[in-house]
Amino acid sequence: MISALKVVAPATLEEGYSFDAIVDGRTFRVKVPEGGVQADEEFFVHHPQEIVSAKEPASIQGTAAPRGRWRKCIFSCFDTACTGTFWMGFLCPVIQTAQLQTRFNLGWLSETEVSPEVARRTFAMSIIVFLAFWTYIGWLPELLTVYVVFYLFVQTRLRRNARLRYDIPGNAFIDLIYTLVCGCCSTIQMVRHTHDENVYPYDACAIDGLSIDAPPLACLGTNDVESPAPTSQTNEVTEVTVEATFV
Repeated sequence: MISALKVVAPATLEEGYSFDAIVDGRTFRVKVPEGGVQADEEFFVHHPQEIVSAKEPASIQGTAAPRGRWRKCIFSCFDTACTGTFWMGFLCPVIQTAQLQTRFNLGWLSETEVSPEVARRTFAMSIIVFLAFWTYIGWLPELLTVYVVFYLFVQTRLRRNARLRYDIPGNAFIDLIYTLVCGCCSTIQMVRHTHDENVYPYDACAIDGLSIDAPPLACLGTNDVESPAPTSQTNEVTEVTVEATFV
């Protein structure tokens, strides 16, 4: 029984980057382990429980969110001026940020992915932190500066996680600039990227902003495969040819 696969890195890649690997004509996502990898370096991944067939239509594979680029440009938010997506981002960016953290299975600090069970508590935790800050700002105005820095930090990390998930070029400095210039445009761009808004419209009342019939990101085949190195020689490893391709 296959418990792990050996993958040869197709290029020098940073930690968290994802690419497609093909085994026996079937495709699954490989996530670069902690510390990154060098070109031609070998590393191990758990064999996925479910491998998505490369020939299956996009509707089966998930939302078919674009990889390597954003679905919408940063300032296309005005296209949604008559929808809840725009007004939630413009009037309540903190709520939309919390929805995105939940959608991406992140913690309240926008750290790396957590379990779906933990992610369900992210929305409430983020709102509690926001309310706590604004309660004490009335007594200690200096906290406003602390909150602004905190919010920029959380938003920048959120955008970075979104980029890494979909292999979108950029860096932390650019993420920070977009957050500074127009944080609501940034959150709206992320909301519109993960799911086709014409198929799965935004739901302002949901903790992840997704309509009830929308598939969660954990089921989309992106970053679903953990990539730990084997801890001992007793691990069963099957020597197979893994073809790595970029999309």
